[in-house]
Amino acid sequence: MNTDRKSPPVDAKSQTVSQGVRNPELRQAVEEIVPKLMYPLENMKGAVEGAEAVGLDQRATLGSGWPWLSRVVLLITDRRLLELSVRPMGRRLEGRVRTFPWSAVTTISYSRRRLQLTARNGRTIEWEVRLPLSQAVLDRIRNSAARLGEPFGSRVCNRCGSAAFSGGRVCSGCGAWVVDPREVASYGWTTPGAGLWMTRHPTLGMGRLFLELTAALGFGMVVLVSGSAPVLAAAVLSAAILLTLIKLESVRIARLVAARSGVGLRWSKQLWERLRTPSVVLFAVLLAAPLFFAGSMNTRISADLDFVVSDQLWSPAPEKNSENDPGIRSAWSHRDGWTVTVTAEALEPFTNFEDTYTWIERNPGDGFERAPIGDFETYMVVDPASTAGLPEGTTSLELHVLDRTGRDVHTLAAQSPAAAVSVRISEIKNLLRHAIWIDPREGDRDRGLPEVLRSQ
Repeated sequence: MNTDRKSPPVDAKSQTVSQGVRNPELRQAVEEIVPKLMYPLENMKGAVEGAEAVGLDQRATLGSGWPWLSRVVLLITDRRLLELSVRPMGRRLEGRVRTFPWSAVTTISYSRRRLQLTARNGRTIEWEVRLPLSQAVLDRIRNSAARLGEPFGSRVCNRCGSAAFSGGRVCSGCGAWVVDPREVASYGWTTPGAGLWMTRHPTLGMGRLFLELTAALGFGMVVLVSGSAPVLAAAVLSAAILLTLIKLESVRIARLVAARSGVGLRWSKQLWERLRTPSVVLFAVLLAAPLFFAGSMNTRISADLDFVVSDQLWSPAPEKNSENDPGIRSAWSHRDGWTVTVTAEALEPFTNFEDTYTWIERNPGDGFERAPIGDFETYMVVDPASTAGLPEGTTSLELHVLDRTGRDVHTLAAQSPAAAVSVRISEIKNLLRHAIWIDPREGDRDRGLPEVLRSQ
């Protein structure tokens, strides 16, 4: 407790504060702190609510919240002007107390509800207020004020009233922990919203946490649906730039809010110091984990198969039902009159080719055959009529071509009489030897795995 201060008469103090502070809760908080701040024989002249005038850079950083994050109560005495920072809701004091001795002020300017004080060293401070006193009265108070040893704009402890408050990590009067804006801002780099939690702004802290988590989750979703390396690289670069900008904004907001705080809670600081390393690890895992599953939710076909045929054995054929089934990519007609339909489907999210085709590897000789053809990794599937639902004596032939880059399955499907199965399999494989990858048609999306795989 500061022993060289005492409160003015209670009745005069209460009357002056009640006239300038409208909210009952805030008025009570101001009345409780005034006795800690007043010098002996210092007289209260007026009290008024207002807002600190902030620059365009702070307005841009705080956004639409800057009027609420710059609230103050000004106490005008016969020796100085005291500024008490107010919390955004306007019901409690924020913590920071600054003193502006009249003896250090050279000029007072009040115009259009804007009060400006200019110190002897050229420093200026402005507030947006509706003063209860005229500028002429303020000038008379300044001219007759006793000289104080307090520097212009120095900090005063909001707990004990000690003026020897600035420049240290603890108050010299009561030993309370002093909120350091630079220290608090450093938490913005490591723990989302921690700096705002430390300064007792949980709503703002939750907002920053939600924003950073949303950005991280958005990055993860883009990575999971990315269908190619360029898209993945662009996602990583964009996320790095976006998260850096968000972090810079978080640090800036934490520093501005912390600058309005007084003494803080030691246990809160100690808690966030313990959570600092785990939060960095968790956030790093949240960003890195999607990279190990890149493209696992990609539902677009990344490439199409085209066939370069120079003989008269194969020719393009109309795609049956292609308007109703975007999975149908093309159709090719053999000169003997039978048709091969080419479809393309994407793997289900978070699945892989190994899991999908393991059952084929375990059942050789039962109508399934792994048959690499040229540069293509393929599986031949032969379904008898009893399982394919085709007319009796007809067999379904499917040659699955795996596109590991795009996580797609391209299927060459045909029907064959049982007696001609081996011949038609040979013809389909021969057609695939003339295949090349081309860019996909626009607007085609995944419709699931082929029926023969979904049934397993």
